[in-house]
Amino acid sequence: MLADVDMPKRDGYEVRQSICEPVRSKGEAAARPPAPIVTDELIEEIVSRVTQRMSDRVVRETVTDIVSQTAEDLCRTRSSG
Repeated sequence: MLADVDMPKRDGYEVRQSICEPVRSKGEAAARPPAPIVTDELIEEIVSRVTQRMSDRVVRETVTDIVSQTAEDLCRTRSSG
């Protein structure tokens, strides 16, 4: 039975280390690129790009809505007149 086996007690860190050690030994951890350094300039660049993309999308959606509504109005005007 397991109760009869004298197992050493290990904390969560030791357990994680024993699980992850085979992965590290295969070099998989070394294959990962280093984490990027997040600077204020990087954050500003990301914000700028997201804002630009959102703005383009909003403009396209607005133009699509206006053109669709205008086309519907013209069709109604021509068919009633």
